[in-house]
Amino acid sequence: MNKKTAFIIFWVLFVFGCCSIPTDVKVVPAQKHEELNLINKLENSSVALMSLNNEDKQYDLFCAGVFVSSNLILTARHCGEDFIPLPENSNIDLTKPITSTEELIKILNIINQSPDFEKMIGVELGFKTFNEIDQKFTEEKKPKMAKIIKYDVKNDLLLLQTINYESNNFVSIAKNKGTIGEKIHIIGHPAGVEFTYFTGIVSGFLKEPETERNYLHVTAPIFMGNSGGGAFDEDGKLIGICSAFKPMVPSMAFFVGSEEINQFLFKN
Repeated sequence: MNKKTAFIIFWVLFVFGCCSIPTDVKVVPAQKHEELNLINKLENSSVALMSLNNEDKQYDLFCAGVFVSSNLILTARHCGEDFIPLPENSNIDLTKPITSTEELIKILNIINQSPDFEKMIGVELGFKTFNEIDQKFTEEKKPKMAKIIKYDVKNDLLLLQTINYESNNFVSIAKNKGTIGEKIHIIGHPAGVEFTYFTGIVSGFLKEPETERNYLHVTAPIFMGNSGGGAFDEDGKLIGICSAFKPMVPSMAFFVGSEEINQFLFKN
């Protein structure tokens, strides 16, 4: 072997052998890129629900939701309860101070009445998508709108249909309820911080004795503003809708699971 041939062999081994990029280093960026794509998909499939504040005429964020088709948004039923109209004979303006005992008694009677959930049907709510993050909406500059078309009292689910808007970003529903220890992805708006992404794990399955409602018990930093938002599995499928959390217990949250979601959407 002459010197020239030996020199060429040396440099081939040097470049493609000891100094080539190890396989594990090559895989990590690909995995990271895949996860970032998933997060982006989930953020774009989620919405921030908003209502008009009559004092400053601006739309304020109050709940989250998830596109389950191009024109259907799934959220929690309790997110719509505040929009149930008062009884027509109440004659009470709740924006004014209470001036008599009679008014106080009348308000307490109204509050203690069982809500008429049917009055939610047709109520319109504002919403914005991920590409509108930090944008402000007012009475003059209205957001996208959707109307309530269906609800499930027991399982705390609510369905809205968009008005003159269709999304290209929506998710499918997982067929199973998940497994304990499974990692999940969560999108919500805790404390009004829009489209916050974080992760959690499935901690267990709970049946509430009083209502017999089934919950997906999740360990994740849920707070007000997450209600109605989605929890998603590693494939990006919807595994739960945020329903409640324990404020006195760190990271203890409860989601309506995919089994109840599938029944609500497809079997009723």
